[in-house]
Amino acid sequence: MANTTNTSTLPREVQERYEIVGELEGGPRYDLPNFGFIGLDFSKLTLEQAALLVRRRWKYIRTKTPAASSKSTAPASPEQ
Repeated sequence: MANTTNTSTLPREVQERYEIVGELEGGPRYDLPNFGFIGLDFSKLTLEQAALLVRRRWKYIRTKTPAASSKSTAPASPEQ
């Protein structure tokens, strides 16, 4: 079975704020020279490295969206 890298590969503190989009073949080490990384190990990724990848728009990582608020809002009434 081939290696894959996904959100569960990331360290727990990174998983809380970031997620891998889909699954990447191989890894957890990758060379991303266009993003300034050679031998980047996603199992040891830091918050700073994840933030840098997001800022540089690497398409396979994104910031997790915050959970929906627990306060409910009244549904919009349909226009008549």
